[in-house]
Amino acid sequence: MKIGVRLFIGFGSVVLAMLVVIAFCLNTSKIVCAAFEESKGDIVPGAMAMSEMVCYAQQIHLLTMRHSARGELEERQLQSAMRKLEKAGADHLEREEYIGSGSQVAAKELLRKIRTVNSAAMEVAKLRDEGATVNELTAKVNNEFHPLVLKLLDHINEDKAVRIAELAAAEEAVHGAYTRGLRYGLLASAFAVLLAIGIALAATRSIVEPLKALYKSTKTIGQGDLNCRVGTDAKDEIGQLSRAFDLMTAGLKKTTTSVDSFNAAKQQLQASEQQLQAINQQLQCEVAARKRLEEALEALNGELRDFVHMASHDLREPLRKISSFGLLLNDSLDGKVEQEDQENLRFMIDGAKRMTQMIEDLLAYSRVSAKAVALEMLDLNDVVEQSEQLELAALLEETGAVIEIPEPLPKVQADPVLIRQLLQNLVINGIKYRREGVQPRILITAEAIAEDVVRIDVQDNGIGIEQKDHEHIFKMFKRLHSRQESEGAGTGLAMCKKIVGKHGGRIGVESKAGAGSTFWFTLPTSKSLEREQDKLISSVEA
Repeated sequence: MKIGVRLFIGFGSVVLAMLVVIAFCLNTSKIVCAAFEESKGDIVPGAMAMSEMVCYAQQIHLLTMRHSARGELEERQLQSAMRKLEKAGADHLEREEYIGSGSQVAAKELLRKIRTVNSAAMEVAKLRDEGATVNELTAKVNNEFHPLVLKLLDHINEDKAVRIAELAAAEEAVHGAYTRGLRYGLLASAFAVLLAIGIALAATRSIVEPLKALYKSTKTIGQGDLNCRVGTDAKDEIGQLSRAFDLMTAGLKKTTTSVDSFNAAKQQLQASEQQLQAINQQLQCEVAARKRLEEALEALNGELRDFVHMASHDLREPLRKISSFGLLLNDSLDGKVEQEDQENLRFMIDGAKRMTQMIEDLLAYSRVSAKAVALEMLDLNDVVEQSEQLELAALLEETGAVIEIPEPLPKVQADPVLIRQLLQNLVINGIKYRREGVQPRILITAEAIAEDVVRIDVQDNGIGIEQKDHEHIFKMFKRLHSRQESEGAGTGLAMCKKIVGKHGGRIGVESKAGAGSTFWFTLPTSKSLEREQDKLISSVEA
């Protein structure tokens, strides 16, 4: 087999293995996403219907109670709420029958209770028309209508809780499937890498070993031993060259005294050298082609990063318009529309703002990922002091928070911009999740855990983190609190992990619920920089 064919088969096998791994990962991700979307499509509409029915039932209850207490009946609103409630119950029953789940009986029972509540509400309304007193209406509402409404709300809330639990179970199952897919992908990648190494070693050995034998034979022949033979049976270019050497050596041995034979042998030797040069040129061309492929891949990755950056910027402009015009519309419609529509408009504006914040955080995360690390000797004490006086000054003054450094922090080998952002994120995180009525205190300490590695601890006295959440808080868009309790999109700690990783360090958390948290990370010290400089000097001298 020729060398070119051998190399093509070797590199083709490597590329094929990588494509198989990529296809496997993409297929696994597609299956997981499809399963989750299917589960969400069956569960979420039911949960939303439950929320609507709770709202309508509470509205009916409020109107009826107002009627019994004041004698004022808003009949149009009551009938509208009753129609909406019954329609929501009927739609819910129809959805359950279409899905084919086992909860049709519960849906029918729920519709029956809705109709019972509507009937009771109409009875209360008729009593007033028939001349009943306020006391009689109140007794009717308290003894008959109020228990019916409570039973209906309990039924709806129980059904809603069941659906939320089902959605959580589906999400957990999807997460498990994603974890298994990731594990299998890693195993497949490891197998592909091992296969590539094996193929590369085999291809290299099949080319290098014959060349070594040919080199030894030519060296022996050059020393005057014309009885030396390469003797290879290979069918490639190296085998042809070896046999040419053997023929040349035999001819030289027969005609050692003939100048013409010597010239002929010289010409054969030159031809052999040309064949070697041709082989070397072929190998160089293949190496250059591979280098061009790597450069093209790097350029493609750069274009992809630029595209993501540009797309994110383009997404922010329509979101800003939604927020701006939504606020104008909210102001102009204030008092002109129903409270529910006004609240829905505020929900839209809040969603646009949250999406804008997510895009901003994602851009910041991408900038950290793409930024080249500019290492230099950095004094952490100066970094903390500058942050207190500039970026954190307003927050510290507003919350009364205090940053304490019992002992001077060491110098580290790091990027000043990234480390400053890292410390600011951890301090802000400790202040944001403070305990009510307790002054926030941030304690920053350091200790050497190896000859050239230091551990930095950022401890707070806040609300703490439960043990089960320690593994998840460093993931993108992961929040442990509701949006009302927590601002931001959940990228701060993920960005901290990315910064520490770019410095070759590790990051973690030690915390208990209600007892504060200690976020720690490791960085290289000045000793590692001196060691690397010594290695560089030694290599240059050698």
